[in-house]
Amino acid sequence: MAKMEKQEALKESILEWVHLYNDKAVLMAGMEEAFIGITYTYGSIAKPLYDTEKCLEIICQKDDVSLSVAIDILDQMQQCFLEHFDEPENTPQFLRAFHLGE
Repeated sequence: MAKMEKQEALKESILEWVHLYNDKAVLMAGMEEAFIGITYTYGSIAKPLYDTEKCLEIICQKDDVSLSVAIDILDQMQQCFLEHFDEPENTPQFLRAFHLGE
């Protein structure tokens, strides 16, 4: 299976799985490899969850930019979700993992 076909299959699998929990959830195009799962609390809407570090890595590689520029791009993407979607509660969340010693 070609890389593009694998990426599309991964995208469809994630979309199908997330929509079991929230059929209005918004996914991030091109960030399938950074997808971790969903996040929710009792009584709240399930949201897609992405690994921040992996998102930054993808942006750096795809756009051939520095980490600081990738951080700005990701921040802009997050702001865009909040400003341009009628239901921001369905937009992705991002996890920044704690690493002891950092």
